Amino acid sequence: MTALEPLPNNHSGDLRFRIHLRVFNPNSNELALSGLYYTLKLAGHKVVTGTSNTLPVIPAYGQEAITVDASANLMGSFMAAAQLIQLQGDTVPYELEAKLGLRTSLLPAIRVTRRGEIKLGQYQR
Repeated sequence: MTALEPLPNNHSGDLRFRIHLRVFNPNSNELALSGLYYTLKLAGHKVVTGTSNTLPVIPAYGQEAITVDASANLMGSFMAAAQLIQLQGDTVPYELEAKLGLRTSLLPAIRVTRRGEIKLGQYQR
């Protein structure tokens, strides 16, 4: 992530922001994405969703800057925070799901799911 900027508030109650990312392509072929949709869950609660349909072609063994609009779901965030308070231990489970639409492929999309735990102690000073 290279930058984060707030977006104007909408009437859904969600906080909206734009995330600027630098994406690396470690492959020998260019990566032509038609779109991106993702969700992030913490402790089983959806807290962030984001989309973009204006993605550049990422050259083979190259990198490009992309922007993704995201919404933080307030209810999901409150539920996750409440569950985090009740958790015993210093980790929180997460799940990141992403759907990458491809422009030039026989596959309509690549779906990626990553699960793991975030160690909360690493953010304390």
